[in-house]
Amino acid sequence: MKHKMIELNLLPKEMQKKKKVPVQVNDIPVIRISVIVLSILIVLHGVILFFNARNQVRLREYSVQWDEMGPQRELTGKLVRDRGELAKKLKAIRGITEFGFDWTRLLNGLNEAVIPKIWLAELELKFSRPEKTKGKQISEKVPVAINITGYALGNSQEATSVVAKFITSLKNNQEFSAYFSEIELQNMRTREVDGKEVMRFILNCKLKSSEPGNPKSGITKTGKRK
Repeated sequence: MKHKMIELNLLPKEMQKKKKVPVQVNDIPVIRISVIVLSILIVLHGVILFFNARNQVRLREYSVQWDEMGPQRELTGKLVRDRGELAKKLKAIRGITEFGFDWTRLLNGLNEAVIPKIWLAELELKFSRPEKTKGKQISEKVPVAINITGYALGNSQEATSVVAKFITSLKNNQEFSAYFSEIELQNMRTREVDGKEVMRFILNCKLKSSEPGNPKSGITKTGKRK
């Protein structure tokens, strides 16, 4: 017959060893925790999918709007470029006016120089190309010539003679020729207008490049030849 011994622990309570109670796996609600975690993950995944789908819809809408604005963007870009070019040309024209380039006087001289069998179609101010160094623009466009486009009535031989007389008339007109260092025929081709043979010609009138008041220019502030 076995006898159980009575154990007495006479140590103070704070020094007594506490027995560890083993935790049983069955006591942890593993399934419940797993279900909660899985539910949270599913909800988060759904939220992510919702925002992603919404963003995709908005992106498509913005893409359609951007494509629809294509013509407006191109037009705006063209207007900006044209405005810049126009500003440069206006600046150059003001520069001509500042040293006595009088359009009224020039056009009046041109009108007086026109001879029979000649009619004019176009007057165009030509600009130089900006100089560049290593791809960088270092100077602006400046006016270098005026091109006159017109027509001469008659066959090739007659029209050539008429154009030559017209050039002489321009050179002899002081109000017109005072601004130019040279007036020459640039192009001449046969055309037919209303069943009649004519010659279309282009005259290149090169502007004098000297500054006003320079004796080499031969032009005064009023645009008259000295």
